[in-house]
Amino acid sequence: MKAVEDAIRKAGEELWNRTKPEVVDRANGLVASFESQLDKLSKQISSAAQDERPKLEAAKAQVEALLEAARKGASRLG
Repeated sequence: MKAVEDAIRKAGEELWNRTKPEVVDRANGLVASFESQLDKLSKQISSAAQDERPKLEAAKAQVEALLEAARKGASRLG
């Protein structure tokens, strides 16, 4: 019986953690931050000298990967 009660309590806590407003706000803020960084990097790439572009494009690829992960995480929340 205790195992069932523990499982129910754990499920309830997990649901609450996924829908807690401050967690959702933080996740959405993270997505917005990565989107902003991506826009900034795109502008820098377009105005950068040819020899600077590979470094900026590598940074952009990293931010794109982080943005994708952040979006997936945020989509699992509330």
